Amino acid sequence: MRLKGSIVLLCLFLPITLFAEPGTENAKFEWQLDIGNYAMYSRSLLKGMDSELNGPLNLHIFIYVNYKRFFIEPGPIQKRITPVAADVMGFRLHETEQQQWAFILNHYHLGFTPAHSRDPMQIEIPSLTGLNARKTDLAVGLRFQHQQGPHLLSVSLLKDQKVHYDYFAELYYGYRLELANWDLYLSSELTLYRADLINYYYGVTEAEARPGRPFYQSSHGGQRLHFGAIAAYPLSKRWIVELGSGMNWYSSAFTQSPLTRKAPELIGYTSVRYVF
Repeated sequence: MRLKGSIVLLCLFLPITLFAEPGTENAKFEWQLDIGNYAMYSRSLLKGMDSELNGPLNLHIFIYVNYKRFFIEPGPIQKRITPVAADVMGFRLHETEQQQWAFILNHYHLGFTPAHSRDPMQIEIPSLTGLNARKTDLAVGLRFQHQQGPHLLSVSLLKDQKVHYDYFAELYYGYRLELANWDLYLSSELTLYRADLINYYYGVTEAEARPGRPFYQSSHGGQRLHFGAIAAYPLSKRWIVELGSGMNWYSSAFTQSPLTRKAPELIGYTSVRYVF
């Protein structure tokens, strides 16, 4: 079934690749590197994760690469709800001035474990003793973007190839405006998940059940609704300060798990970065 799902995605990409316009390639190699520090506050969906994320300054790195149809990007600034989002690697299948179809690859769901881990893609949460480690996924899929003036619309269909092997879909809208020297970005996003993904990260098996942590497996998929705002201010030609906040609402398939909170997820951060 996993191979069949990958073949279906490939069949979706092929027709677009065949009709891609040769004039959309950028033969010039372009790159940009942003390095900075950030401080973050969060009230996470997952209990116990806050203490591992909040606190002192942390290093962040953003990488931009563009060559022909290949690109690496941290995603549009409007779409970042934290400064630690993984970079997106992709290949443009078709592009015009306003629209883009691309094959993309990215980590979308961060793993966690109650034990010590040398894996930088896993967060240690000691309070989850007795829980098996959840690994960070690696999703591939198709993304459509339409940008017109300050408006950005994006639709993505993705499938994990590493841990839960399930599909999920994203519908995103962002708006950019300028206020004095500030660039303001407003965002909203609806993400649809299937049950296998929810159960992999937030389910509790019989072997993991404990007093106060009952068995849990969702019988249906769920949704996440996100609203966020980011403000960026150039201190100089190379230095940028950025303030961001976001709120995420999760459906009952998530919040009924004994591993999660019932309240919305809150995220806020401040960062200063240098642009090379």
